[in-house]
Amino acid sequence: MAELLYTAHRHHPKYIFMTSCDGIETTIDDVYKQSMEVARSLLYLDLNDVILFTENSPRQIIVLLGILLAGGRASMVYHNSSSNMCEYIVKQTQSKIIFVDSRERYEMVRDLVDTVVLMYDNNSWSCFNSIGRCEPHPSFSEPQSNDCCIIIYT
Repeated sequence: MAELLYTAHRHHPKYIFMTSCDGIETTIDDVYKQSMEVARSLLYLDLNDVILFTENSPRQIIVLLGILLAGGRASMVYHNSSSNMCEYIVKQTQSKIIFVDSRERYEMVRDLVDTVVLMYDNNSWSCFNSIGRCEPHPSFSEPQSNDCCIIIYT
């Protein structure tokens, strides 16, 4: 998937990649740039196991692609999972970061041991992505098709 995004970005940057529920269109170029910021931020912070505890949204896709571009592993948690399920997943994956998209989910997982919880609110998101706007990480290279992993807990 990461390799496909990279190729699409090079050949068709102005094509529409996705449209949100409220009609906002996002181009392949926008998705690629935002995903690269996420990837660089994750690499800079040395975070390669990431949990996404969110509803389906454009930002979820951007984070997921950023994880894949960084060569990381994404663990997807269904948006209606219990706090016990989240705790189990954190222990199994040894993730150090959980992306959540609501105050309710934040409250459910904020006290999990040694885990950073990052909300998708505009302030947290801007701070996190600003890390990825710095100089590229020295180990960052173009993604290869075998560098990715997604785990979905059901």
